[in-house]
Amino acid sequence: KNDPHNINNLADDPRYADKLQELRTACLNWMLQIHDAALLPEGEMRMQASEKGISIYELVRQEDFPLSKLLQAADIATQRNNNASNLPEIISMLNDAYPAVRYWAASGLLTNINAAKIDKSYILPLLEDESTDVQIVAAELLYHHYGEQETAMKILKRALVHEEIMVRVRALNVLEYIGKGAEVLKEELQVLTEKEAPNHANYDIRAAENVLLKIKAQK
Repeated sequence: KNDPHNINNLADDPRYADKLQELRTACLNWMLQIHDAALLPEGEMRMQASEKGISIYELVRQEDFPLSKLLQAADIATQRNNNASNLPEIISMLNDAYPAVRYWAASGLLTNINAAKIDKSYILPLLEDESTDVQIVAAELLYHHYGEQETAMKILKRALVHEEIMVRVRALNVLEYIGKGAEVLKEELQVLTEKEAPNHANYDIRAAENVLLKIKAQK
């Protein structure tokens, strides 16, 4: 009635704090109940399932799959980051043994307005992480928060030739967001657009085309 187009965000209104917590708890419980596979980066979930010779559905239902741990990491990383209260916990997650937890930690830093206050020494080891998804987020962190564009582009260039298509797509999404600055990888992007792939597996080709269009539009 008072907000028919739903443009007034009530999440920060203290009058609705209890309702917000109720809904957040319900969402988290539902994600646990359905074994939400989206807690893994898409490339990571595809590679893990392939290595084990099972489906993604089966992967996230294995007894040793750290679903609760991933859910907690994602919840911490995606909280509204208007203060530095959750930074110590996010930083500790950067050293977790499980790659997807490190991915969520790096993602949390990327969206946290206080991330630029964190010493770069926490970020640099992530550039050689065993998970390329983690490397990509670290590169985006360096690009946007630390002015390390050249280093970031080296990581993204390497990710563009990864064997897993959805890892390539993640790197391309970052480059699309960067826009004109991605022009230094124009040659690599052009090579991607020229490769042959069936229509159902050309996500990276289309993503590369979009990056090139954005570069051209911003000249």
